Amino acid sequence: MHECSSPHKVSEIYVHSGCDGCKEANDLAVIALTNPVLTDEGYPVCLPEENEHLPLRMIGAGSGGDRRLIFVK
Repeated sequence: MHECSSPHKVSEIYVHSGCDGCKEANDLAVIALTNPVLTDEGYPVCLPEENEHLPLRMIGAGSGGDRRLIFVK
């Protein structure tokens, strides 16, 4: 973790239903935090509304995490 950053508590982890841990396909999870992160550490993403029509193909990218790889629930 960056020395200036602070940990954020995780309220929910949503793992893609097709993820099996051995294949690269569907290797996706959304992590919901207990409190908003509204600093230079990060920005919220806009997720689609329920039943909103989406393109067949979408691309997303992200990175981060601390070296301990620990989720605090």
